[in-house]
Amino acid sequence: MSSLELGLYEQLITKLISNKLQLLDDRAFYVKSALLDKEEASRYLSLYLSETIKFALNEIKDEDKTVKQIELSNKIIGIYA
Repeated sequence: MSSLELGLYEQLITKLISNKLQLLDDRAFYVKSALLDKEEASRYLSLYLSETIKFALNEIKDEDKTVKQIELSNKIIGIYA
């Protein structure tokens, strides 16, 4: 599975979960929404990204798995740099 496919898969899962949450009956479930300040947002986003990246790195099936993991990590870091 290429990193592009994995990204699309993750996006689809996130969208599916979001849609399912929107359909929940407010009378049957307590769903609380709150605004996040900038510090909280970065913490929650980094936790989400950490788990998603960990999953992606573990999904690499290759003879040179460690090399591919390092390459992917460097690409992720290089996006913002």
